[in-house]
This record gives sequence, C-alpha cells and structure tokens, in this order.
Amino acid sequence: MDFNKYQEKALETAVYPKEYALVYPLLGSCSENSEACEKLMNYLWPDENVPKEHYPLYSILLTITNIGKVVDKIKKQIRDRGGLLNSEAEKSLQELVKKNILENTDRIKELSKESPGDTLWYNAAVASDLGLKLGKIAEENIEKLASRKQRGKLQGSSDDR
Repeated sequence: MDFNKYQEKALETAVYPKEYALVYPLLGSCSENSEACEKLMNYLWPDENVPKEHYPLYSILLTITNIGKVVDKIKKQIRDRGGLLNSEAEKSLQELVKKNILENTDRIKELSKESPGDTLWYNAAVASDLGLKLGKIAEENIEKLASRKQRGKLQGSSDDR
C-alpha cells in the first residue's frame, strides 16, 4: 500500500480532540511501541523466570512496558473524555499546543520532520525481522480500523475490539 494512501485512510479513523494535535499521536506511538516490548518480553520469558544474565534487557523492556501503560491511560483519557481530569492542567496544555503547534506549524514541522522517518525506519526493521512487508501490514491495519469504525469500536481498549 502506498504511504500517502495509508495516511489518508488512517486519518479517516482518527478520533482525538484537535487541541491535542501532535501530542495524542505521539502518546499513541509510545503506547503501541511499549506494547510491542511487552509482547516480546512475555514471549522471551513467559513464566517471568529470567536468568541473571538477561536482567539488563528484561529490566529495560519491563520499564518501557510500565511507562507505556501510564502513557496509554493518559492517551485514552484525552481520546475518550476529551482531555485530562485537572482543568488547570488541561487549559495549560491546550494553550501550549495551540501556541506552539497549531499556530506555529512551520517551526514545529522543521523541528520534528525527521522523527516520523526514523520511526518508520524502526517499523520497517521490525517488520523485516518478523518476515513481514509494510504494505501488507498497512492494508491489514486499515481493514482493522475500518471494521472498528463501522462497528463503533474505535474508542476503548484491547486488540479484540
């Protein structure tokens, strides 16, 4: 699947407040990557019986997983409830996003344009290591998201929505 077509189709299922432009997708990316780390960790050590020599990698994956769970809760709070619980923090964050992202798109694009490409490189490497093709992954992802949208299940939790 062509990347521009994927982007167009993916955004048809985007459900998050505009006040959280850039913030919400970055939180989501962090959350999804931490979930992949958790799946790898559970695969490598399904019974949590970790040999001492594996502690460094296990500790890193566990930390990323736990941070990702917190990030995921914040992301879902933004998506499903339209923001954070603390109204003072909410206003401050919305003003920060408005002033520095929505009203200054050229500057933020210049500062951030390499990160999506770098993230894409890592996704390509993960897909290749798993013997998968990005085009096929993109097609299946769009099918999954379109199905969720049709069934009213874009919001919520779990892969089995």
